[in-house]
Amino acid sequence: MPTVITGSIQASPARQLVDGHFQRREWQQALDALESILRGGEGRPSDLLLRARILTNMKRYEDAMAQAHNAAAALGDSAGVANVLKTCHFHLGAVEEAIAHGQSAIERRDRDSCEALAPVSLSRNDSGKDVIAFSLWGTRDAYCLGAAINASLCPYIYPGWQARFYVGADVPARIVGMLRNAGAEIVPGDPDVPSYFWRFLVMNDPACAASCAGTRMRGCPHARPAWCRNGSKAGRAFTSFATMSCTAS
Repeated sequence: MPTVITGSIQASPARQLVDGHFQRREWQQALDALESILRGGEGRPSDLLLRARILTNMKRYEDAMAQAHNAAAALGDSAGVANVLKTCHFHLGAVEEAIAHGQSAIERRDRDSCEALAPVSLSRNDSGKDVIAFSLWGTRDAYCLGAAINASLCPYIYPGWQARFYVGADVPARIVGMLRNAGAEIVPGDPDVPSYFWRFLVMNDPACAASCAGTRMRGCPHARPAWCRNGSKAGRAFTSFATMSCTAS
């Protein structure tokens, strides 16, 4: 198992075990391993959020919400906490609260991304075009149809912007056709590049210029784009790429 790094601290074998179960989506085993750490007196405030995330994936939404509130008390304002509360409220039928927490998570991630970046020198390309780039791979309708919805909404929500999808070879042809019919550009995903990074390849396109943000399209849960704005080269999208891939696998 690869070494897991949290901040500058190398994770202990016990924490690597939690991470391994989490990555394999073995939620009960991940929870048991985490509880073992907590019983041993080696807990951290961030473990409250991790416990909430595991409980969310176990569909124990009320328990997860209680843990998320405990995490908020220990960690303060956090996009991670807001994201857990968004998911829990949605599955418990509180849609308005879910939307509010989802929007809060987006704004906090954007704020954190801006604060983490050093100033950059920008160059102009006034002839470039504005592109919203997505990665899409796999066959699950939940994500493939979500991508098609994003492509359809893009001209209305972001007039003047071009949706571009970097698609895997396993994406169904009918989905690719829906994307094209909605006006999206289709680019085959590079097999030598991890699929969740495809959308950042837009920054190497001389026809446009900059990756300037990474966020979800308002009202569309499967929109996880990188942005390419004509005019400059920046990198805000990189700071939160793990939350923005549009995977259908």
